[in-house]
Amino acid sequence: MNKMHRSNLQPTFRSMEPGDGLKLVTLFRENPDDGRIAISPRYQIDPYQAIQIQHPTSCGLIAEVQGKIVGFGLVRFGTCQIDGAERPYAWLNSLMVDSAYRQQGLGKELALRRVALARERVGEHGLILTSVQSQNTASLAIAQKWAGEQIGQLQSILVKTSNKAPAVKEGFQVREVELNELGLVADGLNAFYSDFALYEPQSGESLAAWLRQTVSSEPI
Repeated sequence: MNKMHRSNLQPTFRSMEPGDGLKLVTLFRENPDDGRIAISPRYQIDPYQAIQIQHPTSCGLIAEVQGKIVGFGLVRFGTCQIDGAERPYAWLNSLMVDSAYRQQGLGKELALRRVALARERVGEHGLILTSVQSQNTASLAIAQKWAGEQIGQLQSILVKTSNKAPAVKEGFQVREVELNELGLVADGLNAFYSDFALYEPQSGESLAAWLRQTVSSEPI
């Protein structure tokens, strides 16, 4: 499909809505990430529903042309620790532009609108974060328009799923946690990650809420 001339590109921007699911499926399938690894999300249920269940604090920004979704980006909100203090953050992810509408400034516009939304929510001292694949030159160029600094690199390793149960060391027992133990689990997590920047402190209540996230009768 040929790229549209910029003068014909007049997108409207709005928040993601419950009826966007099928249009998002098409956008995701036809426009994988341009980084070193081509990533194209596949959802087993409606994408809007899945996003709301998995990330209840997130909001999606849509770019639309004549009823077609041609751009999309998520913003997820939370609280993390850095330099010994807890600070609100906004995590920008899943920026995507239809291939027929690229190189026309749409990705930059979506990114800057997300940044404005994030800053409004987290305030002047909040953190605005994102991660970009090293060879995704378009997204890296957009991030440089607003990001103040690069704080490090994330390394992802792809491994095959094992069909064998993990070996259990002598003296250890592996079992499902009881609800009345979630506070102890949270305390252990917080102690272990006390020196890790960007860790999200947990509580018994936050872990219970996480376990309640479900699309059927089982936690996701």
